[in-house]
Amino acid sequence: MKKVISVIIIFLAFQNNGNAQSGWQIQQSSVSLNLKAVCFINSNTGWTAGDSGVILKTTNGGLNWIRQNSNTNKPLSHITFIDSQNGVAAGSSYEYNPWCFERLVMLATTNGGTVWNVIFDQLSSKLHDLISISSDMYAAYEGRDIQCLETTGFITKSLNGGYNWLYSLGTNYGYKSISFINVNTGWATGEYTTDFGLRVKQLIKTTDSGLNWFTIRSDTNFFVPESKLRFYSPSTGYKISGSLIKTTDGGYNWLLTDSMMTLGVRSFAFLNPDTGWCAVSGGNIIRTNNGGTSWSLQTNYQTHSLNSIYMINKDTGYIACSGGVILKTITGGLTGTASITENVPSTFKLYQNFPNPFNPSTKIIFDIYNNSNRTGKNVVLIVYDVLGNETALLVNESLTAGSYEIDFPAKENNGENNLSGGVYFYKLTVGNFSETKRMIYLK
Repeated sequence: MKKVISVIIIFLAFQNNGNAQSGWQIQQSSVSLNLKAVCFINSNTGWTAGDSGVILKTTNGGLNWIRQNSNTNKPLSHITFIDSQNGVAAGSSYEYNPWCFERLVMLATTNGGTVWNVIFDQLSSKLHDLISISSDMYAAYEGRDIQCLETTGFITKSLNGGYNWLYSLGTNYGYKSISFINVNTGWATGEYTTDFGLRVKQLIKTTDSGLNWFTIRSDTNFFVPESKLRFYSPSTGYKISGSLIKTTDGGYNWLLTDSMMTLGVRSFAFLNPDTGWCAVSGGNIIRTNNGGTSWSLQTNYQTHSLNSIYMINKDTGYIACSGGVILKTITGGLTGTASITENVPSTFKLYQNFPNPFNPSTKIIFDIYNNSNRTGKNVVLIVYDVLGNETALLVNESLTAGSYEIDFPAKENNGENNLSGGVYFYKLTVGNFSETKRMIYLK
């Protein structure tokens, strides 16, 4: 039997499918439009927004997503709520005009999105960021001067849920992103560019709710376009600059995290200075527990672009994707792999699942061997059907030496049964080691 299994495994070209069981599960939103932003106020209630003015709301943790009437068909790339009733959605899109402006649409609601009111629908500078802190909202814009020769930009603030906006700052820098850790203290990143080749990056800070801003640093010798900026303490912040970079002194100095793992990062979310997730171009979802010193790959989802990630707590999070897809985790992205012994195994080993045959679930145990017992090894555990199609990705992460146990349920988190009765194979791969075993599901 082992020979037969080996032949099958070598012959087939395995592909990822939408039912692959990882720490992130697919939710269907009933739309096929690109979703660009997502936010939640608790584990059950949240919104996502995207192309053609789509806004969806859930009140049951994403089990159902209901489309709301946004009163616009323009793309929306930002959405934020200060409570269950008051929120703003907005976006900028290209529209030909002689002044280098873009079309800005901004909507506001006071009843959870039952009614969305159009606040702006006009030519404006490009909106790059929209955030809320307590009851305050801030927006960051980048534009060009009347001759389209150099950047201009401004930061605005709203004190009444997005219905009125006041200038907090206006300069010749185009502001890419803004972040606050409390109602008083915030940072913004900007860029000054001209058609004559001048490039300057700037990081500014306020300690009085945006009344005054002062420069933290200004760079001319190393220019990399930047986007999202977020601080999680007075000293620790992250921003996208090609890869994910980090500061531990309030923004005066920045260093790369793992530049290879975070290269092409599209969105990130941290719960604190140490624990965070990144959604990366190419479909990788990665996690760090040590402030970006090291990252573990949680899953690779190549079918749709990962546009915006939002973590509610250490367990629950969402990613808005292209094609109307929403990914959800209730395990912090982990597969549920549990270490069951502190003894260090002397070899790699995959055990027979039990019970076998099984219904509705079975346990799989495997041993990970490592000479150092500390350096993590990337472990992959996949379930295949008899045709060699990937049925479930159970583990794809770095694990240290030890014995591990994982449950393989025949049902997904939504209660649906995606397995047909019959024979399945599960394969453990660690570096050059691989082992495959057979199990039977009785339906």
